[in-house]
Amino acid sequence: MLAVWQQNILPSEFPWHNVEGRGIQRSMRDSRFDTHDRTSGSMSARHRDAEGRRLRPSGARRRAAVCAVMPLFASSGAAVAQAPSTATAWPTAVPAVDTASLASGPYSEMSALLEKTIFKVDVLTLRIRVGRCEADRLERVLRGGRHSDALADSVAEIMVSANDAWARIVFERGVGLGQFLDGVLGNVRKAWKAGLIEAADYERMSEMLPVWFGFLEDRRIREGDRLLYRIRKESLRTIYVGVEGAVLLDQTDLGASPPRILLGSYFAPGSDFRKALVRSLLAGS
Repeated sequence: MLAVWQQNILPSEFPWHNVEGRGIQRSMRDSRFDTHDRTSGSMSARHRDAEGRRLRPSGARRRAAVCAVMPLFASSGAAVAQAPSTATAWPTAVPAVDTASLASGPYSEMSALLEKTIFKVDVLTLRIRVGRCEADRLERVLRGGRHSDALADSVAEIMVSANDAWARIVFERGVGLGQFLDGVLGNVRKAWKAGLIEAADYERMSEMLPVWFGFLEDRRIREGDRLLYRIRKESLRTIYVGVEGAVLLDQTDLGASPPRILLGSYFAPGSDFRKALVRSLLAGS
C-alpha cells in the first residue's frame, strides 16, 4: 500500500518525526527515488528481504532512516522547504481526486472485508473502482462465469495492468505500524512469488514503506483512518487521511511499477483480498 520508484512528491505536506517522536512536516516536489543507495540497510523495518530473512532494525536505526531521506530527495534536485515548527497543524482539507473517468454499473466495482484471528475481527474494508475499459474487459471474462482459480487469474491479469482505477481502504480497528507493514509486505511478496512483479520491486517496497508510513509508528493506525489511491497507467497517488480529518500523507509516485505493485498485492494468488474481490465482482454482475 504503497508507492514506489521514480518518486514525485506533490507540493503537499509530507509527515516526519523528530527525535522526540513528535510529528513535523516537510514540503517536497519533483523527487526521484532512483537516487537511493540501496545498500543502506537502515531503511528497512519489520519485513523480510527477497530471501525471506526477517529484518528488524532498532528504533534508533529507523529514526536514522527517516533523517536519511532528506538528502536522498534533495540530491535529485528536489526543492525542499524548511521544516515548520512541531506545533504546525496537519492539513485538514482532503485533496480532490478526479474520478470522472471511472465506470459505473456491473463489473466496475468490487470490495473485500479483511478479517483476522479465529474470532473474525474486522480489520479493514477495501473498495476498488475501475475505468470503462477495465470494466468492459472484466465483463467479457466474468459474464456467465463461476468462481475458479482460472477465472481469478484472468481477473488478476486485467487488474494488474489496469490504466484507470481507484481504491479506498477504511480501517475498522486500530492497528500498529508493524502489523500494517507485515500485512502489506506479505501480500507484495505473494505478488512477487506469482511473477506479477519483480524481486527488485519487493526489495524497494521493503526498504521504503517503513519510511513513508513512519508517521504511524507513534500515532498508530486508528479506527476510521482512510487510505485513498488513484491509479493511472504510470502513476500512483497515495493519500492517508486520519479519522480526525487530517491529511497525513499525499504522495504521487511515477512509473509503471507503483500501480502494478499495489494491484498485484490485492490480486496475487493467496492474497488477503483476491478471493473476496473476485466474488464481489461476480455477485454484482
